[in-house]
Amino acid sequence: KTGTLKVDAPMPDSPAIDAGLQADDLILKIDGKSTENMGTDDARSIIKGEPGTKVLLNVRRRGREGDFDVEVTRAVIQMHPVRGFARSPADPKKWDFLADPANKIALIRLNEFSENSAKEVQAALKEIEAAGGRAVILDMRGNPGG
Repeated sequence: KTGTLKVDAPMPDSPAIDAGLQADDLILKIDGKSTENMGTDDARSIIKGEPGTKVLLNVRRRGREGDFDVEVTRAVIQMHPVRGFARSPADPKKWDFLADPANKIALIRLNEFSENSAKEVQAALKEIEAAGGRAVILDMRGNPGG
């Protein structure tokens, strides 16, 4: 709508998260090329590339004065079928599964069935058990196989 690319939500465990990009960041340039009126498909084709190579994004963030550069190192992004209630405040790369800490009720979101689904659900259950979880809600809304 604004003619500028906007980060909707960086994917968990992605190079964007590692580089510090945040939701609602505006991407003004990619490797020095203006993104004004650039479509998302065009932007993706420029941003994607050989793993280990770098791409420079010029970014504007609400609440921060001046535009700034963010260097993103390209990588293969691993898709994880399991998510928790929210990101852990202690480590944003990990999930917090306790949706109701007072009552020890956990939430596991299973987004899809894949070869990693069972392993990741088991790991989440072990983490919940270690945190003293007493009940689990298994949310499969939006899961095409759910």
